[in-house]
Amino acid sequence: MIPILLRLILLLFVLLSGCADKTSKQVPAIQTTPRNSADSNEISDLNNRHSALKSELQLVREFPGAFYLIVDLSTNTLDLKAGANILRSCKISGYNLSSHSFSETRTLRFSNRIDPHSPEPGNTGLRHRARRMPIDFVGRLTEGPRLISKLYFTPSFLIQPQDLTAPENVSYVIIDGKDIKALGSALHPGDSAILVPPLQIQTMSGL
Repeated sequence: MIPILLRLILLLFVLLSGCADKTSKQVPAIQTTPRNSADSNEISDLNNRHSALKSELQLVREFPGAFYLIVDLSTNTLDLKAGANILRSCKISGYNLSSHSFSETRTLRFSNRIDPHSPEPGNTGLRHRARRMPIDFVGRLTEGPRLISKLYFTPSFLIQPQDLTAPENVSYVIIDGKDIKALGSALHPGDSAILVPPLQIQTMSGL
């Protein structure tokens, strides 16, 4: 009985091997070259997302408790995350990419927060002497980011609220002032922002 089973198994193996050989000869190779610009854009988008995931994984491994941002211009969302968990999700209402260097996924570094301020006049000899004070009265009483603050990243990238001008040749995204205040409170200099570009790079003032 056992020899018969062995012969049947051997015969089945030979038949399957023959079928596999025929199949491998008949199935054409998968074409990887994009056939048109739409295919090229889709491949580019997939590559950018893959790069973003790799960068995020490395970031979480090296700094598991650090805050970081995912700025996804293909979905118009900006997420504040820590340990791969979304802590706050913000809608991007507009953006401007002035440099073609942002055509691929990039990791930016938070440099500093830019708050509206003005020199305090007539304070010679006082404890606030030479201190740069916020313009609004509420800002004089409370420290920290405000609804009209800007977040500056290197290389040359801003996250800012609406109705504020940006320096020439500086890329930026626009989000709500309340989101600016929340992000400004969470981020520290050196924290990362992973920028995922849109499918087709173009200059925009609003969406």
